Amino acid sequence: MATAEIKQHVSTAVRLRLRAAPPPKGPAPRTLSSAPRPPGCRITMRRGVVAPNALTRVPPAVKDSFNTIIEEILMSQLPSTNLIPALLTDAAIYKDGVGLLGVGSIEMPDFEFLTESIAGLGIAGEVDAPVVGHLKSMSVKIKWNTCNPTATSLLAPEAHQLEIYASVQHYDAGSGTYVHQPVKVVCKCPPKKVGIGKMEPGKKMEPETELEVYYLKLWQNGQEMAEVDKFNYIFSVQGKDYLAPVRANLGKDY
Repeated sequence: MATAEIKQHVSTAVRLRLRAAPPPKGPAPRTLSSAPRPPGCRITMRRGVVAPNALTRVPPAVKDSFNTIIEEILMSQLPSTNLIPALLTDAAIYKDGVGLLGVGSIEMPDFEFLTESIAGLGIAGEVDAPVVGHLKSMSVKIKWNTCNPTATSLLAPEAHQLEIYASVQHYDAGSGTYVHQPVKVVCKCPPKKVGIGKMEPGKKMEPETELEVYYLKLWQNGQEMAEVDKFNYIFSVQGKDYLAPVRANLGKDY
């Protein structure tokens, strides 16, 4: 019997489910011995009823491979639990919903807290304490292949909304397959520097555009992971806004 036929036969057996009969009606028995025996359970399937001894009539080839194929089927139905991040497959950047062409690479900003050095009596040394929710200047850098009108349009002294979509490749160590998960970043940023690039025959100009980020929101695999809004006093990580109590103390929660 072919492996595909064996798996199909065993998959049908795996989908069997027990359905217990309802309890008997009437008053509860006074003694255990007088309790009526409940009717036997029956094995049902999504497409009809199967006799309890149905599995005994499985061909011998299926019986020999039963445990192995059952394990393969169950493993194939389990969610990915051991994903190892591997690499970035590709990314795309959009401004106001329009794709930006000619982009060579994008350097995303880092989350770096403002800190203050703490020292004094009762402290064994010195500690750089982070100011909760307060981040240093954040910049996004776009390197272009050549000077182009799209890059020059970012020179306008106003906040530009950029959307970066990326696909990250993970290795599933359990199933031995690759899984692709989405990453999305939305940021609002006015320009800091817009370059024209170098001019050399037969070479890329590689101009660079740098923008100051005052708002950023990050999604990973469809889940909101982080949000920074400096002007509206928001610093959220995995749905928890760590500046909420500070806003309340400052009377900013209207």
